[in-house]
Amino acid sequence: MSTFSKAFAARQAAAQLKTTIRFCGAPFRRVPYGVDYPDGLPLCRDCGVEHGQLHVPTCCVERCPVCTKQAIGCDCADDDEVMA
Repeated sequence: MSTFSKAFAARQAAAQLKTTIRFCGAPFRRVPYGVDYPDGLPLCRDCGVEHGQLHVPTCCVERCPVCTKQAIGCDCADDDEVMA
């Protein structure tokens, strides 16, 4: 496995530990891959996670659990937290 692959696998594993975002101080559960695209590919086309796993930060496929828009472009997460 290349150094890049190992680093990305570590990012995928770390993403599974961040299960919520905060909006107005309240926690909201992040949307796992497959819920947002139930008929999609077995792996997310952007970050490579499997169905049921949480997307890697900065993934363009992840949906915001508050507004349901693309997480990377919404402003729902509290200011001190980066959602995607």
